[in-house]
Amino acid sequence: MSLDKALKNKLLTLMGFAQRSGQLISGSYAVEKALSKDRVGLLLFSEECSPKTIQSLRHHHPVPYVVLCSSQQMSQKTGLENRHVFAVKKGLMAENMIKEIANWR
Repeated sequence: MSLDKALKNKLLTLMGFAQRSGQLISGSYAVEKALSKDRVGLLLFSEECSPKTIQSLRHHHPVPYVVLCSSQQMSQKTGLENRHVFAVKKGLMAENMIKEIANWR
């Protein structure tokens, strides 16, 4: 199921806020480390991310996730280039993003 443009834009904006407020984790190694410490509230993957990567990160950690958009669009909002895997730390920001996704569905 693909997200509509308005929801993608809203999530990208919230992702940018999360980055500026220190609530965003990027890169598969850093995300994996945060998952092992139970600090992740939401996983965000780029469209280019392989299903194997998504499955391996979610295998032992049942955290909500969304495949959002291209890594280029994610890079523009976060200022972080060449990243395909992001996580929002547990807390209000992750909860708000999950609510936005749930309301859309």
